[in-house]
Amino acid sequence: METRMAGRSPNLYGLVLAGGRSTRMRSDKATIIYHDRDQAHHVAVLLEVVCESVYVSIRPDQREQPTYRDLPTIVDEITGGPISGVFSAFKAHPSCAWLVVPIDLANLTADHLEYLVSHRDRTRAVSATRCLYSTFVDPLFAVYEPAAQSIIERAVARGDRSLRTIVEKHGSVVELPWRLRNVNDPTARAEFMRETRRR
Repeated sequence: METRMAGRSPNLYGLVLAGGRSTRMRSDKATIIYHDRDQAHHVAVLLEVVCESVYVSIRPDQREQPTYRDLPTIVDEITGGPISGVFSAFKAHPSCAWLVVPIDLANLTADHLEYLVSHRDRTRAVSATRCLYSTFVDPLFAVYEPAAQSIIERAVARGDRSLRTIVEKHGSVVELPWRLRNVNDPTARAEFMRETRRR
C-alpha cells in the first residue's frame, strides 16, 4: 500500500481507526464482512484511491491478530480514545496530512472519500464532516492537516483527549450530501446487512 497511483494526493496518508474495544458490538468491528472482505481491508482499499499510503491504527495488543498481519499498521503510543491513533500517526509521519476514517462506517465508498478530500480546507488544522440531515460533526471522518500535529500534542500534554474540541477551535466542517452509517452494535449490524441484501 506504499506505491503511488494516479489520482492519489501526495503527502495525504490514510488512517483506518481500528483500535477501539468494540464493546457494544461484542466482537472486533474490523473483522466484520459487509462487502467482499473484512472491514479493515475494505476501508484500507478504499483509502488507496485517494491517499499516497494507508495505515491501520491499532492498540499494542492487536499486533498479533490475523486481521492485521498483512496490513501496514501504526500502533498507539498512548491511550485515551481515537486521539491516540491520530497522535501516533503524526509521530510516525509528521509531515503528512491524514485522512482519518473510523472502522465502523459500513456504507463508506470512494465517492465519500473523494468528496471530503476535494472539499477540505487546507487553511484550517482539520476538516471534519457532517452528514446529510445530521447536526453531528464527526471528528473521526476528517482530514487532519500537518498543522494539527502540534495542536494535538499540546492537547494530549494537558490531558485533553477530545478531538471534537480541536475541531471546534481549529477546524472547518465539510457538509456531506449523503448519510453515512456508523454500525456499532449487533442490532445495527443486522439491520444494515438486511438492507444491503435487499439492494
